[in-house]
Amino acid sequence: MTSSSGEEAPANYARFACDPCRKGKRRCDRTLPRCALCARKGAQCVYLSRRRSRQIRSEGRSATPNTLSSSSATISRPDSQYDHRIPQSTSIVTPVTPVTPVTPTTSNETATATAIYFIAPQIFRQAQLELPRIHPSIPADISPFENDPSRIRNIAYTFFDSIHWWMPLISKKGFFAHLLNPLAQRRSELSLLIICMQLYCARDLNTGTGALDVTALYHNAKRLHFEMEAAGVLSLRVLQAGILIALYEFGQAIYPAAYLTVGACARYGTAIGVNNLREESPSEYTTPRSMSEVDERRRAWWTILFLDRFMNISNPNRPLATKNPTFDDLLPVDDKLWDDGTAKPSDAFSISQGFSLKMGMFSRLGQATYMLSQALDLVCPDNHQDPMERDQQIAQLRRTVHALITVSNAEASVRELRTCAGFCPQLSICSSTIFLLQEYQWRAKSNNMDLIPNYISARDTSDETLSTLDHLATTAQGFRDQMVDTTSVLVATPFLAHVAYQAALFLIRLSRGEPDDITTRRMSLFKELLQDIVPRWKMARVYLDILDAQEITTASEAACGPRPFRYSQDPDQ
Repeated sequence: MTSSSGEEAPANYARFACDPCRKGKRRCDRTLPRCALCARKGAQCVYLSRRRSRQIRSEGRSATPNTLSSSSATISRPDSQYDHRIPQSTSIVTPVTPVTPVTPTTSNETATATAIYFIAPQIFRQAQLELPRIHPSIPADISPFENDPSRIRNIAYTFFDSIHWWMPLISKKGFFAHLLNPLAQRRSELSLLIICMQLYCARDLNTGTGALDVTALYHNAKRLHFEMEAAGVLSLRVLQAGILIALYEFGQAIYPAAYLTVGACARYGTAIGVNNLREESPSEYTTPRSMSEVDERRRAWWTILFLDRFMNISNPNRPLATKNPTFDDLLPVDDKLWDDGTAKPSDAFSISQGFSLKMGMFSRLGQATYMLSQALDLVCPDNHQDPMERDQQIAQLRRTVHALITVSNAEASVRELRTCAGFCPQLSICSSTIFLLQEYQWRAKSNNMDLIPNYISARDTSDETLSTLDHLATTAQGFRDQMVDTTSVLVATPFLAHVAYQAALFLIRLSRGEPDDITTRRMSLFKELLQDIVPRWKMARVYLDILDAQEITTASEAACGPRPFRYSQDPDQ
């Protein structure tokens, strides 16, 4: 660089390349206080002391501690402070001591990179910036890694043997092969995930017996998850932990936390890009992902879609936190292929192609979620379709959902899948969708969308609804027969409790306080099933209280009106 007088002006350059460029074998312009490449990437630019030591020896000078300390302090100042405090004509002493790495949670550079990721994503890509890897610490008193590594495996074995079969959200092979590797990164995120997994591995028993205090564990998990978000951690593991917390809150009737947590998961999932359910394109910010990782991300988003809609079944007026899936979105691959790590991109079906008998239970859940989305749209008050056209669409959707129940049972039987007497989440959501459509038609027929009529006859009830009630009674009895001991309830899903409640409620309304023998037995069956589930999911107790109140109300209103529905009577009479 030359001045206007022709003399060479002093330049603010280091003598050697910075450490990040040297390790990455990249060309470094050696600009102080940090090179252009590190500035563009938002990375910490460090000039190592050994380079300075060589310079000192070659020039025959010795550096005093004060000089070294001053040099290090100069280079560690932010760019803005440096520009204002040091004139351009002043020569800069090359730093000789390594700067202590600043943690991402306190680094202005990394915080800026994260902000640019959200505010100006195009600039983020053009500058080839990277999201920071933040590792918040986990308190030692609750960390599952403290002095007992075997506890992690025990938690994992219990989780994958119970919860995983009905909600395969976390890759089993990846968990044991990579996440439990002592050399793996992001240990704090793994700690959070394991704490959330532990919520499902023990029933909430009396803490005086020495059993795990699940309530305290839940509060710890909730607090740690919030701290991870507040620290700016963007990770699939944190999202999975949030989903597990939402599932737990739903099953334990922790409201409004359950509803709010699902909405937060939807936002977080969008932030890390798991909401892409089409063909996975090469990542713009990270290295290409394996098929197992792609499907794990896809499963996380399908779970969020499912929970977002399932929690709105009782109130379709509430807006959803996520967009509806489309007919061309890809479903998760077959569960067995995913667990084995042998899945290929060609194994993923779209919703429009989902006619194979070898899709897996989680893919069926995606199909059921898509149909529930359609049902919620049809019964939404904002739907201004012609009533006759809407009734036709409801009838067609009800037949399609009922057919999915049949196909799911057929696949489970042919492939000998573990289905808990047919009570997988996709079967629960299908049954709930049929009940939702039936309730809407009952309300529409009474010209009062805010109240189900007191008098309901078999003529007002669809064949699919009655068939679903019969199927649920059979599978409920099968589930109770399988419960040979108290540990069997660990495999019960919270959606099983919900659909048992819905079935019993429908029978109470159909019988209008005067049930026949078959109806009485079936109502008792569903209530006993709920009673069995209470130790596992507190939501079952809430459902039982509602049913008791509904029976009293219905009996008091049954003084007049048409005859109640009876299984023994001819519905055409």
